[in-house]
Amino acid sequence: MVNKGLKPVTRASAARLVPTARDHLAVAAIDGRLYAVGGRIDGDYSRNLASNEAYDPASNRWEQRAPMPTARSGIAAASSIVSSRRSGRRAEPGLASAAGEGERSSGIR
Repeated sequence: MVNKGLKPVTRASAARLVPTARDHLAVAAIDGRLYAVGGRIDGDYSRNLASNEAYDPASNRWEQRAPMPTARSGIAAASSIVSSRRSGRRAEPGLASAAGEGERSSGIR
């Protein structure tokens, strides 16, 4: 999907756009939306976040989504679309965070 109407995002404009200012977060694009998940405030491990926010370029708005069950930072995200050739159905895309060593990962929508 190409959105020719978007302008490049700079650090200054990104800080204004994302509702929750943070670092060490995970970001993934799914179904035309950009998801910002987890992170920490000012690099402080004691201030990890469970937040999950989605940006919709069509409406130019951010919305709060269901938070992660556990606050996490220093994480990664990836998106994929899986389809079943047997059933012909397409699986719903999801966002999964990669947990650190010894931790469980949680799927987020």
